[in-house]
Amino acid sequence: MSGYFEWCMPPVKVSPPMTDPEVSPITVLAVGLTDNDEFRELSDVLTRYEVQIKHLPADAGDDDIRPEALPNCHLVLFSGDLDHPPHIVKSIWTNTRTPAVCIYGAPKSLIPDPCVFAAIPPDCPPHCFAPLLAIAATRGREHAESMKRIHQLERSLEGRRAIEQAKWKLIQDEGITEPDAHTKLQRVARSMRIPLPDVAKQFLEKGNLESMTADS
Repeated sequence: MSGYFEWCMPPVKVSPPMTDPEVSPITVLAVGLTDNDEFRELSDVLTRYEVQIKHLPADAGDDDIRPEALPNCHLVLFSGDLDHPPHIVKSIWTNTRTPAVCIYGAPKSLIPDPCVFAAIPPDCPPHCFAPLLAIAATRGREHAESMKRIHQLERSLEGRRAIEQAKWKLIQDEGITEPDAHTKLQRVARSMRIPLPDVAKQFLEKGNLESMTADS
């Protein structure tokens, strides 16, 4: 049986259980769906599965989508063209990295807008929505955690690169050994009470360790 859920990143189909499953409580932000009669009926089904629904008009302003102004939600729901989601949905993704799910729609391509993680087509039975949304929330959280780890690794690699470049500059400028260059950078880091990678970056910018300690 073909699944009702089509992932956009990556495109994977998932067949939901056809019986009432246990679904962890989640909060979704419905964008521009207040006057959608079909979604209004679906809302009654979702609440049975402890899906909390908050609404946001499609024409909401920038002040309404600031991270501190938005509720703590797991997903953003919208209806319409999967490949061209509303501007407000893209803005929410930019501000909070909350993944979006297109309901009552289907992808026209395998590479939709990056903020859209999944699509639930019109023929999906109402009782399947809750478990599918729970899956989407889990995938969205995993994606956010992965991106955070990637960012941390990138920063770590950038810091290590700066340290190596700073040591090489000290070796060239002062004719010292690599261990001595590392020790010198560490001494300045302790003196300035800042991380070693930051010392290395400042040294590469200013070109003089003594001036750095004098400024501190």
